[in-house]
Amino acid sequence: MVRLTILKFFVLVCLVRNNYGQEVVVGSGSCGSSQTQNMPVKYDNGAWNGGKNNSWSLMLFKGAELKQSGNISTIGFYPNCKNRNLDYPVVSRQRIYFKETLDDKITDVSKPDLTTYTLVFEGDVNWKRKTTFNTVRNDIVLDKSFNYNKIKNLLVYFENESGVNVEMWGSIPFLSTYHGTDRGVYAIYKLSEKAKSTGNIEKSLPITYFKFSVSQLAMQLPNNQTVCAGDIFEFSGVSAMNYHTLFWSSSGSGTFEDNSILNPKYSASSADIKSGNIILKLTAEGGSGTVTKSVILTFKKKPIASIKRR
Repeated sequence: MVRLTILKFFVLVCLVRNNYGQEVVVGSGSCGSSQTQNMPVKYDNGAWNGGKNNSWSLMLFKGAELKQSGNISTIGFYPNCKNRNLDYPVVSRQRIYFKETLDDKITDVSKPDLTTYTLVFEGDVNWKRKTTFNTVRNDIVLDKSFNYNKIKNLLVYFENESGVNVEMWGSIPFLSTYHGTDRGVYAIYKLSEKAKSTGNIEKSLPITYFKFSVSQLAMQLPNNQTVCAGDIFEFSGVSAMNYHTLFWSSSGSGTFEDNSILNPKYSASSADIKSGNIILKLTAEGGSGTVTKSVILTFKKKPIASIKRR
């Protein structure tokens, strides 16, 4: 009962953090009972596997799990917690790449084409082992934050070319959780065979922490507008920053040519013109919430040309 209560508390903490839009933990676990695996990274000197002393892994995190959009500034993993604290040796040549994708599973076990990814970290990592789940998480602050749209899924590629073993009789075991097949691929390779290296599909993913620095949504609309009755009105000067979706709506019964772009065209109905003016409203949604602004569109009669006779 106590253990279940602790797990419920942990999940609750994650949800509260999500509401503030800053931190997300994908997966849950505890010391001594969670699965462990060599993902995202395995450290090996190659002495027992034919010289394969480097590793790469590819992990797919779903938008429904991340539940957040914005700039990802930090990623963290959980080395298995044991009965004493320990600092592992510093490892160099660690690289992390991100990529958004519409795919919901990984089908290719070959090394991915990194020209389609964004390099977000390259450097040294000093993993630390602690004795409790709440203190064992190791954070890696990214060199370059990655703007993530929660509508898509996120691929995380972790590459290790340190060529060293950091723990006697094996690599660092990371706490993981079951996510089904086709969500992670793990490979070890010789540096000379890197390009053609292939991995194996894993059934679990490492418990992973993401920190978001949410970009503030901003919007600018022009002043109220006037258009001649019967003419198609086209916006200009509308701007927005850090949004994911746009939606125009009208208090009248006219139609937008495209109500999901910044500067659309609007065709007024006869009822719109008869009313004299309508309200056109733009709603933008982004990582920091929703912003709505409106413009009054007034219709004026077209001038009637007249010819004076002399």
